[in-house]
Amino acid sequence: MGATKKRVLIICHDIVAKKMGGGGIRYFEIAKHLAKKFEVTLAIPNEPELFDLPFKLVRYFNVGSFPPLIDDCDYVFVQLMEASNVKYAVQQGKVIIYDFYNAIPIEYLGSLAFGKPPTPENDEMFKKLLSDYELFGLSGDYFVCSNERQRDFWIGVLTANGALLPTNIDRRRVEDIVGIVPFGTPEDPPKKTKPIFRGVVAGIEKEDFVVLWAGGIWDWFDPLSAIRAMAMLKDQPKIKLIFMGMTHPNKEVGRMSMADRAVKLAKELGLYKKSVFFITTWLDYSEKANYLLEADVAISTHFDSVETRFSFRTRVLDHFWAGIPSIVTQGDWFAEYIAKHDLGRVVSYENPEEIAQAIRGFYDQPTTLKFTKKRVSEIEPAFRWSASTRDLIGAIERIERPLAKNENLTPALDFNNTLVENSKYQHDIKALETRLKSAESEKAKIAAELNEVYNSRRWRMALRMSKVYRAVRGRK
Repeated sequence: MGATKKRVLIICHDIVAKKMGGGGIRYFEIAKHLAKKFEVTLAIPNEPELFDLPFKLVRYFNVGSFPPLIDDCDYVFVQLMEASNVKYAVQQGKVIIYDFYNAIPIEYLGSLAFGKPPTPENDEMFKKLLSDYELFGLSGDYFVCSNERQRDFWIGVLTANGALLPTNIDRRRVEDIVGIVPFGTPEDPPKKTKPIFRGVVAGIEKEDFVVLWAGGIWDWFDPLSAIRAMAMLKDQPKIKLIFMGMTHPNKEVGRMSMADRAVKLAKELGLYKKSVFFITTWLDYSEKANYLLEADVAISTHFDSVETRFSFRTRVLDHFWAGIPSIVTQGDWFAEYIAKHDLGRVVSYENPEEIAQAIRGFYDQPTTLKFTKKRVSEIEPAFRWSASTRDLIGAIERIERPLAKNENLTPALDFNNTLVENSKYQHDIKALETRLKSAESEKAKIAAELNEVYNSRRWRMALRMSKVYRAVRGRK
């Protein structure tokens, strides 16, 4: 590669725009920090609306958009990729780095706990997902995740699917195989540019004590216990709970049922727009600081599920960035970290009483609030993007060529197509079924029209005339 800059293609499957969710923010910030050392292209699924960036921003449209982008890079950094493009990247000798910051197989299992009872179809979908990750393991040269718990999980996955063998592990350490690249916080401290809640939203006064739910309301979260805790704090009318992020800007995520359940409960308890408030629109990324800086305490509560243990609640980093204490549910990595470093309060699963007690403790004890904010400010620099991207930058600098691989790349758990390809086939099948129904409908319409013609007086007369005509011609 000589003295020229290494070329890195980052593939993002989320929207990167003025309004974007966690995935978009992650890849936008990683691209910015990698661009300080490498030539970076960020491929996104939407029309670019952010300009004057230190990296190239391009839009992709479908599976066929990627080969030309892969041709023009040395490294591919991606979370998920279709089998055809995985194999193409391997054949072209590209270094592939997979971003496993979300333990998606575990998230899928966890998500099924909050809906209808799982079916055999869910089992098949999950097996296809495992097949995808087996392919990623066999084709990857380096992997990154969000914390040590996840690293242990992924080392287990890579070992089980044959990606780590005696002949290829060489002298690599665990850190050389799976790095830790968590979500990060901005380099600059948050700055307030305008009021958002206090003295602006009816029912929220400037001197109120604001507890902020700093993110979306997804089905695996437990906003209901937080709302019930507010019912226990009715004797403190200055305490206000504010939820932001009701509907995700990515239409594939959209608005989950838990958001509506939360609003319904707040209304049933007589708290809606009195002590519990909901911001219905998704905020601009540039506006995030204004929301966070009006909070005294932040809260993030979730249910007990298999997803919890391996999760990484990125919203908690916003709490750190703004220097505010966190009230969180037990069970995940952040709960352990917050308890260890005195960064807030950890509560039991679905326990409104403990949540109310934690809020009241910060409200009634200003010195405790001040001490906790100081502790948060002390640890925050360790989570800045410049720190969190260190392992990824180091890997790109260190890895000069891809590992030796079997170009066939056929997973042992082979379903002949990946989950992404299967979804495409399902889409094609639905389209064909629609066309078939349309054809059947058209066929019935034509049959009805023919029947109408056959039964018409003009047709019968024409038929008689044609018989007469043929008879006359036969006599000639």
